[in-house]
Amino acid sequence: MPKVSIIIPVYNTAPYLEECLFSIVNQTLEDIEILIVDDGSTDGSSDIIDRFSKIDDRIFVIKQENRGQSIARNVALEIAKGDYIYFMDSDDILNKNALSFCLSRCEKEQLDLVFFDADILYEKDSKEICWNYDRSDYFSNESIYSGKDLISEMLDTYSYKAVPWLYFIKAEYINNLKLKFLPNIIHEDELFSLLLFLQSSKIGYLKRTLITHRIRRNSTMSNSFSLFNIECYFKVLRELHSFKENNQEFDEVIDKYTYYTMNAICRSAKLLIYKDRIK
Repeated sequence: MPKVSIIIPVYNTAPYLEECLFSIVNQTLEDIEILIVDDGSTDGSSDIIDRFSKIDDRIFVIKQENRGQSIARNVALEIAKGDYIYFMDSDDILNKNALSFCLSRCEKEQLDLVFFDADILYEKDSKEICWNYDRSDYFSNESIYSGKDLISEMLDTYSYKAVPWLYFIKAEYINNLKLKFLPNIIHEDELFSLLLFLQSSKIGYLKRTLITHRIRRNSTMSNSFSLFNIECYFKVLRELHSFKENNQEFDEVIDKYTYYTMNAICRSAKLLIYKDRIK
């Protein structure tokens, strides 16, 4: 069994995919499997995936019609054999020592997951986003955190980032939670990541920048804010409050997250067209 399963959904990222895959196949940790889900790409991404799979037998390719990132990740998660899971975006670049650092820390301290930091690479003409993926001022490299307390502190310091490419996760922990990505929405990471953190008592922080995250002109984060964004955030909040009904020990932090999210939605609502803003 491989130590780590890397899950990479791919949809029309041909200009960046080769650099991404090189950063994975050249990891210093070699005991890995690379699960690539080709989610109906039409731009030449499939040819790049096929070429890489022929030269590296650690790569397994799943091809499907376009069904979205959530379903692509869930499909790969069902067949992953690794002791640990890492979710990679197909246009990002992973530090060559990233998986080795994460595995060493998790095994040494028997952690459910470890989180780390990122740099941002802006594509030409992409929209700059005022997000900082450096949490080194807030968290300690030596501490082991409870997820409930950690999320609360992250919300208070505006350092919570829901994106799963900042997490290295024990597969047994995900499986025990029966955790999946909610399909057919955007901002699906918000629900997955919060439930992932909340239910853990053993989370570590690696004070290292281990990934370069690319912001593209047509990426989800660069696209204009719309009513669909709000509908998806509301769906996430409804799911969280349903979870809270049977897990009252998380009441306070879920309410805090709701407050934090509603504030962000209200600030962003000014970007909506008039009729959507009224609705």
